[in-house]
Amino acid sequence: MLWGCDTVSTGTAAPAPNLPNPVPVSQTFPAFDPTNSVIPLPNDIARNPQTGFNQFTSAADPNGTTEPFASMNSLQGFSTSGSLIIPFVGPVVPASVTNDTLPVFNTTTGQKATMTYQVLTTATGSTVFATPVVPLNPGTRYLVVVTSGVISASSGGPVISNSTTNFTKLTTPLVSGNTILNLQLAAQVASGALTLAQVQSLEGLRAGLQPVWSGAEQLVGTTRANIPMAFAFTTQPLFVDLPAARAQAVTDNRPLVNALGTAPLAGTGAAQTVDQFYMNTPGLSAAIPHAAIARIFTGTVTGRNYITNPITGPWPSPIGTGTDRPIPFFACLPAGAGPFPVVIFQHGITRNKNDIFATANGYCGQGFAVIAIDLELHGALRADMTGPDGTGTNPFINLAVLRMTRDNIRQSAVHLFYVTQAIASGQTNLDATAGPEFVPVPNARPFFVGTSMGGIVGTVAMAVENNLVRGVLNVAGGRLVATVLASPTFKPQIIAGLAQAGLIENTPDFFKFLLIAQTVVDDADPINYAPHVLTGDLAGNTPASILLQECIGDVVVPNSSTEDLARSFATAPVNPAFSQVAAINPVAGVPQVAINFVGPALFQIANAAHGAILDPGQGPTTQIITQIINFLGTNTTVNPGFPRVDNAATPVFDPSQYDNAIYGP
Repeated sequence: MLWGCDTVSTGTAAPAPNLPNPVPVSQTFPAFDPTNSVIPLPNDIARNPQTGFNQFTSAADPNGTTEPFASMNSLQGFSTSGSLIIPFVGPVVPASVTNDTLPVFNTTTGQKATMTYQVLTTATGSTVFATPVVPLNPGTRYLVVVTSGVISASSGGPVISNSTTNFTKLTTPLVSGNTILNLQLAAQVASGALTLAQVQSLEGLRAGLQPVWSGAEQLVGTTRANIPMAFAFTTQPLFVDLPAARAQAVTDNRPLVNALGTAPLAGTGAAQTVDQFYMNTPGLSAAIPHAAIARIFTGTVTGRNYITNPITGPWPSPIGTGTDRPIPFFACLPAGAGPFPVVIFQHGITRNKNDIFATANGYCGQGFAVIAIDLELHGALRADMTGPDGTGTNPFINLAVLRMTRDNIRQSAVHLFYVTQAIASGQTNLDATAGPEFVPVPNARPFFVGTSMGGIVGTVAMAVENNLVRGVLNVAGGRLVATVLASPTFKPQIIAGLAQAGLIENTPDFFKFLLIAQTVVDDADPINYAPHVLTGDLAGNTPASILLQECIGDVVVPNSSTEDLARSFATAPVNPAFSQVAAINPVAGVPQVAINFVGPALFQIANAAHGAILDPGQGPTTQIITQIINFLGTNTTVNPGFPRVDNAATPVFDPSQYDNAIYGP
């Protein structure tokens, strides 16, 4: 697969020439060959200069209308959290690549973004991957400078520029109309090595890059002659569609509707007891604690669905009006007369809302009701998800149409908006008695608990929903593409799927696909939404507080992902600051505090596998739920009996439930 891009406006359709390179083989230089689509990425020369939309193409798709290009080209800019890809011809010394020698500047503030750097070296050269520690600002231009502090492993001296780069540094035009002004290029045209059209194209590139070189000179305090490479990219705007969808949910203001009229599904006033329900429902048993559950209700709330096809129909932009669809729920209530404070529970990927029954007893035992709905394409919302390839793989994580992955998360957040609005407005009278079952606003606000993908979706929803002001995110993570690639559970499925499409691990096309994927999912990635949860600036300036629970050694959502999310939360300028409580493994960039901390927090749990919140066989379920309930009630992170050292083997985790969790490409 060849990956291309349009360059800055050149005034001609001819490609910029692939100039002869006089650089000795012992030298190393940043690769820059726009004709063959070899450029550092992300890069504003891969955007339409008039519209700002990305312009990625291939030899097989010169218009960029098939995937993944169609998804990438629907956006105006690049990822806030994906890795920059900077190729070199020849090797570089990894230790020479730092924030000082390869800085990334915010051109609005002039400040350097804090990056981490990795260097991959093959027989042909090195590739530098620069990853922002916390997300870059959306809708912002950044300028990247490869300085002479980056050292060639071949020569032992600084890396240098190649011929094409040197021509773009020139401050005088190369051509005027049909007259070539540069003597070196004129000689190459005279010899037949180049055409006039190619020189005109190079002039368009040179002229378009003058602001980049001027900016680089100003930011690093030296002339362009001493700068081996500079390029600019603009991050995409975020946070437009979900606030609009949330506003629509408030306008719609729809109630929870009991599927059985006024009767519960089980418990007081129902045809079956709660005990009978647990004994007779597949997947449940009388051994699961349920004595504190007095009634179970089932029903729906009508929301809007902005997805037009579950496999190939992402949200339109703007999102429009969508179509109505019922969102089924289960609700468990404690004994006594309501209204009750209520917890909204969101399950993880490949699971469904029935997971509520594993832990509802703990909430009800403390006087909370709990309600659960399905993620998009899960449970009652799964329908017939057999893909075009005939498989039954769940396409929630859809590598074939990357916008679907983004929009499955956003659509799941929309479902939470509708449930939250029904609760907040008091439209929860499920038994047709005097009042609602759940305490409405302004008397109280609902709480949120999400595990795994449920916590990912919940982070996104809580940033936008001003009636969710306290929640617990259990084993959630951020920077979604890095999450699945670092996951021992998901990585094999990802690598195999991409290989079938010809994208082989650790090849240039593979890395470009990852950059495209992260760019596309950015507007549903909790790493971008995390600080806004705490500041409330996307939710009518209503701040929220969260507890992020991390299970040490998680093999589904890796600790690196949860800690990435924690660092993003820690950037929020709130008081008290997001902090790590009683750390087992301190997370750099997150303040450290003692137990019984009041405020937003990260807490690590030892000797617990990914599903410990639901399954006592995977870890301390009782303590996890106790900590959750205490935080919801008091905003305080306590230790209800967790060991603070990892002094035993992590419980055995069976990842088979996540088989077929990745769709495509």
